[in-house]
Amino acid sequence: FAATYLLVSGIQNNVEYKQVGKDEVKVTATITEIVEHEGYDYVDYETHSHEMHEAGSDGKGRIMTWSHDKIVQDIETSRSYLKGGTSVFCYPFGHWNQNAMDALKDCGIKLAFTTQGGRVKKGASKLELPRVRISKNKGINYFKDCVN
Repeated sequence: FAATYLLVSGIQNNVEYKQVGKDEVKVTATITEIVEHEGYDYVDYETHSHEMHEAGSDGKGRIMTWSHDKIVQDIETSRSYLKGGTSVFCYPFGHWNQNAMDALKDCGIKLAFTTQGGRVKKGASKLELPRVRISKNKGINYFKDCVN
Protein backbone atom coordinates (compact mmCIF):
# COMPACT_ATOMS: atom_id res chain seq x y z
CA PHE A 1 0.00 0.00 0.00
CA ALA A 2 1.28 3.47 -0.84
CA ALA A 3 -0.03 7.00 -0.54
CA THR A 4 -0.62 8.95 -3.76
CA TYR A 5 0.74 12.46 -4.17
CA LEU A 6 -0.55 14.42 -7.17
CA LEU A 7 2.11 16.89 -8.31
CA VAL A 8 1.78 20.11 -10.25
CA SER A 9 5.29 19.79 -11.62
CA GLY A 10 5.56 23.38 -12.89
CA ILE A 11 4.84 24.80 -9.44
CA GLN A 12 7.10 22.31 -7.70
CA ASN A 13 10.10 23.63 -9.61
CA ASN A 14 9.95 26.90 -7.68
CA VAL A 15 11.87 26.66 -4.43
CA GLU A 16 10.86 29.07 -1.68
CA TYR A 17 12.66 30.03 1.50
CA LYS A 18 11.18 31.50 4.67
CA GLN A 19 12.88 33.37 7.50
CA VAL A 20 12.35 31.52 10.78
CA GLY A 21 14.10 33.43 13.53
CA LYS A 22 17.72 33.81 12.46
CA ASP A 23 17.54 30.88 10.07
CA GLU A 24 16.42 30.76 6.48
CA VAL A 25 14.40 27.57 6.02
CA LYS A 26 13.47 25.87 2.77
CA VAL A 27 9.67 25.50 2.70
CA THR A 28 9.15 23.84 -0.66
CA ALA A 29 11.16 21.32 -2.59
CA THR A 30 11.92 20.95 -6.25
CA ILE A 31 10.21 18.16 -8.14
CA THR A 32 13.54 16.33 -8.39
CA GLU A 33 14.00 16.47 -4.61
CA ILE A 34 10.49 15.17 -4.07
CA VAL A 35 10.61 12.17 -6.40
CA GLU A 36 14.14 11.21 -5.47
CA HIS A 37 13.34 11.24 -1.75
CA GLU A 38 14.07 7.91 -0.09
CA GLY A 39 10.37 7.43 0.79
CA TYR A 40 9.56 6.89 -2.87
CA ASP A 41 8.67 3.25 -2.16
CA TYR A 42 5.81 4.41 0.05
CA VAL A 43 4.45 7.17 -2.15
CA ASP A 44 3.11 6.98 -5.69
CA TYR A 45 3.65 10.25 -7.55
CA GLU A 46 1.05 11.06 -10.19
CA THR A 47 0.43 14.14 -12.30
CA HIS A 48 -1.84 17.07 -11.53
CA SER A 49 -0.45 18.79 -14.68
CA HIS A 50 2.61 20.91 -15.36
CA GLU A 51 1.22 24.36 -16.18
CA MET A 52 -2.54 23.80 -16.32
CA HIS A 53 -3.15 24.64 -12.66
CA GLU A 54 -3.79 28.27 -13.54
CA ALA A 55 -6.86 30.05 -14.84
CA GLY A 56 -7.34 30.04 -18.59
CA SER A 57 -8.87 32.70 -20.80
CA ASP A 58 -12.37 31.85 -19.54
CA GLY A 59 -11.43 31.99 -15.83
CA LYS A 60 -11.57 28.22 -15.51
CA GLY A 61 -8.62 25.84 -15.55
CA ARG A 62 -6.49 26.04 -18.69
CA ILE A 63 -7.48 22.47 -19.53
CA MET A 64 -10.89 23.83 -20.58
CA THR A 65 -9.55 26.04 -23.37
CA TRP A 66 -6.27 24.46 -24.42
CA SER A 67 -6.07 22.38 -27.57
CA HIS A 68 -5.83 18.61 -27.43
CA ASP A 69 -2.14 18.75 -28.43
CA LYS A 70 -1.27 21.37 -25.82
CA ILE A 71 -2.94 19.30 -23.06
CA VAL A 72 -1.02 16.22 -24.18
CA GLN A 73 2.25 18.20 -24.20
CA ASP A 74 1.59 19.52 -20.68
CA ILE A 75 0.84 16.05 -19.30
CA GLU A 76 3.90 14.55 -21.00
CA THR A 77 6.07 17.34 -19.57
CA SER A 78 4.73 16.64 -16.10
CA ARG A 79 5.22 12.91 -16.50
CA SER A 80 8.84 13.40 -17.59
CA TYR A 81 9.68 14.47 -14.04
CA LEU A 82 8.17 11.35 -12.50
CA LYS A 83 9.91 7.98 -12.37
CA GLY A 84 8.19 5.49 -14.63
CA GLY A 85 5.53 7.89 -15.89
CA THR A 86 2.03 8.03 -14.48
CA SER A 87 -1.39 6.63 -15.19
CA VAL A 88 -3.47 8.75 -12.80
CA PHE A 89 -4.47 12.39 -13.22
CA CYS A 90 -6.35 14.92 -11.14
CA TYR A 91 -8.10 17.68 -13.09
CA PRO A 92 -6.82 21.16 -12.17
CA PHE A 93 -9.60 22.94 -10.25
CA GLY A 94 -11.77 19.92 -11.01
CA HIS A 95 -12.52 21.27 -14.49
CA TRP A 96 -12.75 18.90 -17.44
CA ASN A 97 -14.51 18.38 -20.73
CA GLN A 98 -14.51 15.82 -23.54
CA ASN A 99 -11.42 17.36 -25.15
CA ALA A 100 -9.52 16.91 -21.87
CA MET A 101 -10.67 13.30 -21.50
CA ASP A 102 -9.63 12.52 -25.09
CA ALA A 103 -6.17 14.01 -24.45
CA LEU A 104 -5.80 11.96 -21.25
CA LYS A 105 -6.74 8.79 -23.10
CA ASP A 106 -4.12 9.55 -25.76
CA CYS A 107 -1.52 9.95 -22.99
CA GLY A 108 -2.39 6.58 -21.52
CA ILE A 109 -4.00 8.00 -18.39
CA LYS A 110 -6.20 5.27 -16.89
CA LEU A 111 -7.87 7.13 -14.00
CA ALA A 112 -8.76 10.82 -13.56
CA PHE A 113 -10.25 12.48 -10.49
CA THR A 114 -12.67 15.40 -10.40
CA THR A 115 -13.53 17.52 -7.36
CA GLN A 116 -17.02 16.05 -7.19
CA GLY A 117 -17.55 14.55 -3.77
CA GLY A 118 -18.52 10.93 -3.31
CA ARG A 119 -17.37 7.38 -3.56
CA VAL A 120 -16.60 5.63 -6.80
CA LYS A 121 -19.42 3.33 -7.83
CA LYS A 122 -19.24 0.27 -10.04
CA GLY A 123 -19.49 1.29 -13.70
CA ALA A 124 -18.32 4.88 -13.12
CA SER A 125 -16.35 6.56 -15.89
CA LYS A 126 -12.68 6.00 -15.08
CA LEU A 127 -11.87 9.50 -16.33
CA GLU A 128 -14.57 11.22 -14.23
CA LEU A 129 -14.04 9.79 -10.76
CA PRO A 130 -15.39 11.53 -7.65
CA ARG A 131 -13.30 11.62 -4.50
CA VAL A 132 -13.63 11.69 -0.76
CA ARG A 133 -11.73 14.61 0.73
CA ILE A 134 -9.80 13.98 3.90
CA SER A 135 -7.92 16.95 5.30
CA LYS A 136 -5.16 17.00 7.89
CA ASN A 137 -7.56 18.50 10.44
CA LYS A 138 -9.76 15.40 10.54
CA GLY A 139 -9.16 12.63 13.03
CA ILE A 140 -8.60 8.93 12.49
CA ASN A 141 -12.28 8.11 13.12
CA TYR A 142 -13.32 10.44 10.29
CA PHE A 143 -10.77 8.75 8.04
CA LYS A 144 -12.07 5.30 8.97
CA ASP A 145 -15.66 6.35 8.27
CA CYS A 146 -14.66 7.67 4.84
CA VAL A 147 -12.79 4.59 3.70
CA ASN A 148 -15.05 1.90 5.16
